[in-house]
Amino acid sequence: MTSCPVGRGHALSFKLALSCFLAAFAASAQPIRDGGINPANLGKGDWIWYVSWATNRLGGSAPSVVNLPTLMAYYRSVGIQYVIVKAGTGSTNFNGSGSSPQFNSNLVHHAHVAGLLIFAYTRSYDDDVQGEINMAERCFALGADGWVIDAEAEWESGASQAGTNGPARATQYGQGLRALFPNKFIAHAPFPIISFHSSFPYKEFGLFCDTVMPQAYWRSIYDDDPNAVSLMFTRMDNEYRNWQNSLTGIYTNAVKPLAPIAQAWSPSATAITTGADIDEFFDRLRTNANPASVTGYKGISFWRADLKTADMWSAINTNVLGDAPGLPNLTMQPQGRTVPVGSNVTFTAWGSGSKPFYYRWRFNGTNLSGAISPNLVLTNVQLAKAGAYSVVVSNVSGVVTSAVAVLNVIEPPTLFNVAAVPGARQAIVSWTSTNPASSRVEFGLTPTPDTSVDHPMLVTNHSVLLSGLIPDTNYFFSVVSRAGSNTYRSDGWSFPTAGDLILDNTDATYTGTWTTGTTSPDRFGSDYRFAGTVTGGSTASAIYTPLITTPGHYDVFIWYPQGGNRSTNTPVSIFFNGGSLTVRVNQESGGGGWRLVGSKLNFRAGTNGFFRIHNGAGEPDQVVLADAVRFAYRADQDTPAGPVVPDWWAAHYFGSVANPLLDPDGDGYPTWAEYLLGTAPTDSASRLTFWAERFGPGVVVVSLRPPADGRIYRLQEMSGSGLWVTRPDLLPNSPGDRFSFTITNAMDGSKLFRLGVEWAP
Repeated sequence: MTSCPVGRGHALSFKLALSCFLAAFAASAQPIRDGGINPANLGKGDWIWYVSWATNRLGGSAPSVVNLPTLMAYYRSVGIQYVIVKAGTGSTNFNGSGSSPQFNSNLVHHAHVAGLLIFAYTRSYDDDVQGEINMAERCFALGADGWVIDAEAEWESGASQAGTNGPARATQYGQGLRALFPNKFIAHAPFPIISFHSSFPYKEFGLFCDTVMPQAYWRSIYDDDPNAVSLMFTRMDNEYRNWQNSLTGIYTNAVKPLAPIAQAWSPSATAITTGADIDEFFDRLRTNANPASVTGYKGISFWRADLKTADMWSAINTNVLGDAPGLPNLTMQPQGRTVPVGSNVTFTAWGSGSKPFYYRWRFNGTNLSGAISPNLVLTNVQLAKAGAYSVVVSNVSGVVTSAVAVLNVIEPPTLFNVAAVPGARQAIVSWTSTNPASSRVEFGLTPTPDTSVDHPMLVTNHSVLLSGLIPDTNYFFSVVSRAGSNTYRSDGWSFPTAGDLILDNTDATYTGTWTTGTTSPDRFGSDYRFAGTVTGGSTASAIYTPLITTPGHYDVFIWYPQGGNRSTNTPVSIFFNGGSLTVRVNQESGGGGWRLVGSKLNFRAGTNGFFRIHNGAGEPDQVVLADAVRFAYRADQDTPAGPVVPDWWAAHYFGSVANPLLDPDGDGYPTWAEYLLGTAPTDSASRLTFWAERFGPGVVVVSLRPPADGRIYRLQEMSGSGLWVTRPDLLPNSPGDRFSFTITNAMDGSKLFRLGVEWAP
């Protein structure tokens, strides 16, 4: 596209230049992004550095703000439509004042419940581009609505990080993000005065971002000058207009809407930011006749949450920026469905328009108490829940009502919700029956099961523990319930026990340049990949992302073919639940087999964790190899030495990790003991039954039900001295679903027995 000069002589040349400039923008106009985000009409946002400082009364300006719900409610009350929260420092997770990453799913949940968009940001240092892309991937997986790159002086030519590579790395960054997230909102926050930082890669970042957020800090730049706001706005506006009109070729597509970051703190005792400053900045954004932001200034945010005074908040509250695009446009309407009794159902409404949205769900025309988020979740629906569901959605422009979604609830099949939750040596099989019935699981290594476990108690929610399983093995099973003379069966199910998960190089995703190799005889599989090493930040990465089905602790191994031209300093990073680990591997030796690089690392279910090899080895003229990675579930966590429980078992009963020392069902046994006994920690009726019966003179049979493999059951009796004595001479046997101890020559009179249970060696 031909560039156009800015006319300076008369009105006609000015209009000509402006029309050409707008045409350039039209060619690169950004679409509405996921979640209905319009990059050209963001409205008002706020930046949070430390969440713990923001939730502490917003630095003293908002006494009502004491936690996440009250923080988000306050934001909504002053018209904030999105928040930008620190997730990282470079490629390292930012923990704030805590011990785990500050940007988490709980934070996202509370923002969304309040109807706010939430963006994650990292303070970018141009020293690990792929690592920052990985961090963005984690944040989007947690539910982030957007990603903001806080890129500053480290990206300029001559900086120790960038050198002369800033533009190339900015392109790598943008390409990597857009390849993974073609429809997500992405912005960058550079300097407001381009001529002061002319070597910064503005156009490379702008090419891939949706919005530019210049850091327009008038007091930090112009100190106590009474005209600071005017000077800041005029300089920023002129600089960006001149820069935009200098662009040629593909970089005319780097012209994006501007949404400045306003100063909302006082940098010194003399440079005082006031509410009047913020009022003036709003006015200048709204009324500029020739804005550098090609769609007009319709977005603003404020740095930072905990430093604003009450008059700054008042100014933010009373000013509006951006188009009010009318009523919410619900691009995602709640959908009707038919489900069996006992199902869980979620209705969702979302769309484009001026955020925030406010929700009120209705059932058959009547408001549902507490149903004020974009998602309406109904659990264990019964026949009475059948009917018409809709949601009333409002914003600053008005109110709309969604389409009506009709929920039909039908009687379920006799057996339904069949599921298996496996560990390495045990598994829980659960299902639901229409009527109270017994529980039986038939299982084995073939589709014709040869082993069974029975629970005779009549229940509707069935849960059966299978034990004595082989790790890393596929099992077939059927569930059977009996009620009176009726027998109901559900066949054709299977599950794999936890074991090894191996990813070959063909399972990895790659950035940068990699070459396929086949000549090394000690490779894994048919081929491998290799990339040349670099001495600066990495330019090529191989990322292995496992699908973890059984959460818990894993050992992680790497396989590579060794050789004389291999890097002795290959950087390998493992990202797991709660942290990351980086090691350096000498690939000249130790190849052709599995090499341990991480031990007892915790991974959640799903694809949140990953393994990364990159070429930033810090040595020239070598290669790094990506061949195969193995995640090996540690079977020893299923038979712990102390009072702990494995993650998969806790997730089944509690939805997440659990405190093993508590007794949730109040039956006298803590959670860790329930795991050892093979009972359910959330059901007081689920217990190991233990009883004694006399069978003729001198014969007592002591029995327990249900037994489980992998345990040792020891019978103890009270001696005449009042001490408990284990009876090692008694051998247990297992007729059907119980263990029995037979005692002969038992004396008449009362006897006290108790049972000891421990893990088998």
